[in-house]
Amino acid sequence: MGMTIKEAAARAGKAELTIRRMVKAGKLPARLENRPPWGPTYVIEDADLAAVMEPPSPLITILPPEMGSPHQVREQQMRAIREGITADFHQALGHMEAHLHAQWQEELTRLHEHITQVTQEVVQTSQAQKVQGEAHDREVLQTIRETLHERQPRSRSWWPWHR
Repeated sequence: MGMTIKEAAARAGKAELTIRRMVKAGKLPARLENRPPWGPTYVIEDADLAAVMEPPSPLITILPPEMGSPHQVREQQMRAIREGITADFHQALGHMEAHLHAQWQEELTRLHEHITQVTQEVVQTSQAQKVQGEAHDREVLQTIRETLHERQPRSRSWWPWHR
């Protein structure tokens, strides 16, 4: 005979919701049984619960005297972790800087070539447009002169606001 989710949670020292989530996720095997007053209920076997739950960590860690107090040991561990992370970070940063420097050099060279090409195209285009623009300007001036000479003075309206 197994135990309900409530009993399993009490025995494991976990919340009922945690046990229920473990069952739903398939991490904790359970079967549905029909229990008369309550209807279908999950039933968990003792062996299944023991296999899934990790043993509780001891509240007191016994350290040899040469290691110092637990606080000192924890500080040494944290210092070693920080130094390891810092060394890994600096090594990765060095690799990234070298890689990015090479990429930036390539990008700068490509941009310089592109700017040179665009500048040459602009100069060629502006020279061609200058020649075309002068001819166009002469045509526009001629059209304006002709229009001014052909324009007849407009008679004024007798309405004062239509001038």
